[in-house]
Amino acid sequence: GIVVDRVIADYAAGAVERLVEAAQAADLLVVEGQGALAHPAYSGVTTSILHGSAPDALVMCHEAGREAIHGYESFDIPPLPEYVDIYERLAAPISDASVVAGMLNTRHLDDSEAADAVAGYSESLGAPATDPVRHGVPDEVLDAIL
Repeated sequence: GIVVDRVIADYAAGAVERLVEAAQAADLLVVEGQGALAHPAYSGVTTSILHGSAPDALVMCHEAGREAIHGYESFDIPPLPEYVDIYERLAAPISDASVVAGMLNTRHLDDSEAADAVAGYSESLGAPATDPVRHGVPDEVLDAIL
């Protein structure tokens, strides 16, 4: 792996691409994102990872209840359908990736609230979702990713 935010910006997408190419023999390759496209300070890193990895599919990750960028609270997180569209449109010049599943961090919620939040996230996303720490990753989510 690499610490992509320590790579000179002009080379970040290429550095990610090199790692992906080196792992092409793998049956499944997971590239973890960093930051967010709506993040005022780190969206460039996120874009480099998105373009350099040229993904086949995207998994949308979020923290339940978060409405603004952490540390930049004056920057709202776009509504989920709009945010999915932003990711898919930005990926489009490089790959035909679409959001196929969601992961939701529900650590600040009780069990009932967490279940409701995951169900609502899945419905808004139009794809299966889970909190992988609290609920694991059910077959429905794995099937969507694979």
